[in-house]
Amino acid sequence: MDCWLHHPNFKDIIKCIWDEACNEFSGQLKLIKKLSFMATRLRQWNRVGFGNQETALASIESNILVIE
Repeated sequence: MDCWLHHPNFKDIIKCIWDEACNEFSGQLKLIKKLSFMATRLRQWNRVGFGNQETALASIESNILVIE
């Protein structure tokens, strides 16, 4: 998501998640495990940090219509 790239701590969060990921495997299996862990953690971060953007946008648009 584009909003991730603009987050001030984006690089630090990615590095932290990558370093935290499973390190007990080697080779391709290690990469697969790390990528899977990264995907799970990024989904969690997105839900907590950004919420549902479509719902938020719809709410803002609704509020604008009420104000007009």
